[in-house]
Amino acid sequence: MRGERDMGGMVVAPQIPAVETGVGTLRNGGNAIDAAVTAAFVQMVVDPQMCGIGGFGAATVRTAAGKEVCVDFNGTAGSKATPEMWRDIVIEQDWTGYGYHLEGRVNDVGYGSIMTPGTVAGIAELLERFGTISWQDALRDAIRISEEGHVVTPELWQLWNMPGFGQHISFGERMAATETSRAIYYKPDGSGYKPGERIVNPDHARALRRLADGGPREFYEGSLAKELAADLAANGSFITAEDLASYRVRVSEPIRVNYRGQTVLTNPPAGGGVCMAGTLKIIEHEDIAALGLNSVEYIDLVGHAMKAAYHDWYGMVADPTFHNVPVDLLLSDERADEWYAKIKAGERFDVPRYPEAPTTTHITVVDDAGNAIALTHSLGASSGVVSPGYGFTWNNIMNAA
Repeated sequence: MRGERDMGGMVVAPQIPAVETGVGTLRNGGNAIDAAVTAAFVQMVVDPQMCGIGGFGAATVRTAAGKEVCVDFNGTAGSKATPEMWRDIVIEQDWTGYGYHLEGRVNDVGYGSIMTPGTVAGIAELLERFGTISWQDALRDAIRISEEGHVVTPELWQLWNMPGFGQHISFGERMAATETSRAIYYKPDGSGYKPGERIVNPDHARALRRLADGGPREFYEGSLAKELAADLAANGSFITAEDLASYRVRVSEPIRVNYRGQTVLTNPPAGGGVCMAGTLKIIEHEDIAALGLNSVEYIDLVGHAMKAAYHDWYGMVADPTFHNVPVDLLLSDERADEWYAKIKAGERFDVPRYPEAPTTTHITVVDDAGNAIALTHSLGASSGVVSPGYGFTWNNIMNAA
């Protein structure tokens, strides 16, 4: 994770070019939200299997004036999808606990794995509500890097060459899943790019430039949207032009919990904020600093607190559009007391499917005025689909449906 301070602010993200862009935005007078947005677009270029304009995510914002907002821009299933369509091809539940492993990997790779993406709408919402820079300025560095190319880092090379995890195929196999994706991420002789080599993606630059010129609704209702919808329809996607046009983000208040005298804000269901907040509620029962960082006692308490909170999250958190999620119960003092007592009594409990998949990315920015944003965005594990001529990879989050 790379972090850099500037003029009293801080930008933290895994990708160095994204951090540099965020810091540059702060230096030029932008606020934390401006910096996060510009950096997020760069992340989409330099870490293209982790995030992109074909993805989804969520952000929590607190402004210097005390405004607190969560912007949920998660993906939604296309209107051609039906609840029973895959029932006869289920093999088993996915090891991560998200969705199911199906015959032919139809929900994991290819056009059938794509949900209606929310990233463009979500970032536009953040910029409109809290930003000070223009939409065109927000995309400028990402367009430039797409045109000039970005260097393959050792971390990126390692991701692209790691074996598949759980029942999932490797990222290398995903990147070779379609001809258009192979043309970007593999050389003409079929070999992959090595650390230090440069990848240039002019199609992505052109798509981002059209987005910059047409505004965020270009992706959902403009000529770009119509072209993308035509490609999706021609290849069996569940997403229609109407799905793109009708997509809207969800704006809500964040979850608030007190931790050792500090107020912690995080995203509400169906996001993972409840899990993080629940963990804090449990470990607050002890003086963590006195235990010593990564001591046996520290790891025992924190590890089991995380498992307990995940147990609750996995069992009781779902999309609040369709389910009543008992947030007050999950984050109550009584629930934290109950779990802490079990941990101290030596009770041990299994959490099936708890390992985390190597997907998704994040950026956190705080500026000198006190504005703060935590932005997470993702492609899932990525579908391997690159619509011809546009250079970006679509999400595969139908595998969590």
